[in-house]
Amino acid sequence: FASMLVFALYQMTVENSYAPMRPEMAVDLGVTPLQSGLISPAFMVGYALMQLPAGALLDRLGAACLVPLVALATGVSCAIMACSTGFTSAVTGRVLMGAAASFAGPAIAAVTRLGLPVTMFAMFMGISDMSIGAGGVAGIWGGNELQAASSWRTVMWIATAAALPMAVACWWLLPRRVFGAQADSGSAGALATLKELLVNRDVRV
Repeated sequence: FASMLVFALYQMTVENSYAPMRPEMAVDLGVTPLQSGLISPAFMVGYALMQLPAGALLDRLGAACLVPLVALATGVSCAIMACSTGFTSAVTGRVLMGAAASFAGPAIAAVTRLGLPVTMFAMFMGISDMSIGAGGVAGIWGGNELQAASSWRTVMWIATAAALPMAVACWWLLPRRVFGAQADSGSAGALATLKELLVNRDVRV
């Protein structure tokens, strides 16, 4: 659970670092104020589009298998941002960054639900939201401080380098015996499975 909190903190720190870097990036990339403003929500486009696929993949493959790969994908997105030369490449990096970050919430929920007391599920999810909020603060503050000492590209390269130890830590700490793929519950079709799930009051809530 702690490793997943750090993972969420990393994701949100990287995402929110764009805010203090935006003015310098706009000048460096030669984009208009409108384009500069669109680069930021591109993250949310990737984040929204990947939510359901992320949940489905986590259900099938488990957090221990996917989270290290997602951490590396975050590093790749940061590298794309660091090497970007214009609006299109910057948006591409931000969309991929959002797609990778979409795994954080469902993965934390999966780890919490399977490895910790069910009666404390809401509390642990609240703790995870605190980590996400802390990542927002760290991204803005850290991005501002690092940019002031170097440049926005250096900030992105630092975030890229941080992806590897993050991936190794998640691979090492997420035990496969608990957080691996779930056993197949049967051969029921998708519609029958959905009906069965909706009978469960907890699922509806």
